[in-house]
Amino acid sequence: MGIRSRLAKFKKFDKRLTLWITFSGVLNTLAVLAPLVNHYQPEFHCDLSKVWNEGVLNTTPGALNLTSKRMQAYKKFMLPLEPKNDGSGLKVSSCNYYNRSLQDFLLYEQSNATNMSGFSKKQLSCNSGYTFDFIGAESSAAAEFEMVCGDDYKKSMAVFSYMLGMTIGGVVSGAISDRMGRKPVFLFAQFAQFIGFGLTGFSVNYIMYAALIFFYGASGMVNFYTSLLIGAETTERKNRNIICVCMHFGYAFGYVLFVPFAYLVRDWRWFCKMGGLLGLIYIPLIWIVDESPRWLMATGQTDRAEAVINKIARINGETCEATTEKLLKNDEDKKEGQVEKLSFSKTFMMLFAEPFILIRLLAMAMAWCMVNVSYYGISLTTNALIGNRFINCLLSALSEFVSYGSTFFFIEYYGRRNTYIACMLTAGVLIIFTPWINLYSGNLNTAVTLFAKFCVTNSFYVVYIMTSEIFPTAIRHTASSIDSGFSRIGGIVTSFLIYGNNFITAPFIGTFTALSAVIFLLLPKTHNEPLPETIEDARNMTRGIPDAFLTCQGLKRRKKGGSDDMECKVQQA
Repeated sequence: MGIRSRLAKFKKFDKRLTLWITFSGVLNTLAVLAPLVNHYQPEFHCDLSKVWNEGVLNTTPGALNLTSKRMQAYKKFMLPLEPKNDGSGLKVSSCNYYNRSLQDFLLYEQSNATNMSGFSKKQLSCNSGYTFDFIGAESSAAAEFEMVCGDDYKKSMAVFSYMLGMTIGGVVSGAISDRMGRKPVFLFAQFAQFIGFGLTGFSVNYIMYAALIFFYGASGMVNFYTSLLIGAETTERKNRNIICVCMHFGYAFGYVLFVPFAYLVRDWRWFCKMGGLLGLIYIPLIWIVDESPRWLMATGQTDRAEAVINKIARINGETCEATTEKLLKNDEDKKEGQVEKLSFSKTFMMLFAEPFILIRLLAMAMAWCMVNVSYYGISLTTNALIGNRFINCLLSALSEFVSYGSTFFFIEYYGRRNTYIACMLTAGVLIIFTPWINLYSGNLNTAVTLFAKFCVTNSFYVVYIMTSEIFPTAIRHTASSIDSGFSRIGGIVTSFLIYGNNFITAPFIGTFTALSAVIFLLLPKTHNEPLPETIEDARNMTRGIPDAFLTCQGLKRRKKGGSDDMECKVQQA
């Protein structure tokens, strides 16, 4: 059944829920992909005008005008040649210049010599700034704060700040969400991200720039994941997949919009300022978003839960009993107090009390980590692919549309876990060989890289929807946020890999990407399974786990009748 036909059968509230969740993630791409604008680095070289002026002060005045033609000759005289990054030839050195005086150049110029072998070959590092080959009003933070040459680590540290912020924000927000609710965390993260992003455009130095990146990183993607959690807990389980794919389509649409926005707004400061202002379009969500009725019931707030259920029933034109049956049909089987509102300490203790919970937490953490390493490793390096950087970015964005559409059908017919394993194994192999493919053909490497991103995006979609399906309600968001936090650890690792040697980083990323697919066998299949409310529900989820992997988790299959295992009990509950 297609996406459109599935949506047509949605109730009014489900359509409303899907619409705002999709809408909420559209502009997340501005913060996620900002390094493609802020860290853009065109060809550059030492600022020779300053070197020239310093030489003038020590030279007898006369006929020292620095015309355009003369500057070209001076560049040729002062700048050494070095191999291009792709090994296709030589280019002017970006970070060094020859230790030659202005008198040397005047002598060279007056003699009309073509051979410079008689002049010094000693090279000095640029100490007078750089000249970047920007087009028109184009600019970048990397150029303004000189994140190049000996200070090129600053680009990695800026991305590190973003990922570290996301890590801390994800873990803290998870505990707060399980304690205080999904809606307040979602709304705070939604607006904090755009406020921080807009303020970045006012940075006066690198320290302020990195600090603001950390700030908006602390809320970045928290809104994205929390909206998915609200959707999963406010609709029937048969609708969870379609809501998740629509949310990711919203992100993909934002990815596409990012390209013309970045093309038209070439100044990095205005890019951030205008991106921050765009967050104002989300103000109506304050009144549109409802708290999760499952969370309200799980924490004993039955009056508020009934109010939300009544609202859903009223919008759908059905009875409250029918709505309750669809959303909370497992609750009547739970004993009163079985799902309780846990303190922070009890929440974290529950994560480590049961071996199978801990193993699921770590297996999903590995998945989140490697999906992020491979996804951001490709997405944030499209500027380095052969061809126009905006076209490459657009192709990368369009691959997400294709990916999310195909993943919907893969999951419907082959399940979440099988889709993840197949896609990550394929992506891992392709990533390993991309450096050698690039030596053969840059265009082929671009195609292979985009296909690997297609596979990784499929897997990204799977971990987003599956993480909330394998943990009980009381610890669901905390566990999900911890796993999401590990994804930021992957992002932190990526920040130091994307500027490294591809012949080292690509095999490393590819190998661990494929390994994560094997570890994913530790997790149960969850397609069309009810969300586990209690530890016992989560324990009973063993469908598809190989017998050898059951033993290491302290789980056993409970046979009923003949060969039926414990999933039968879950399906009957």
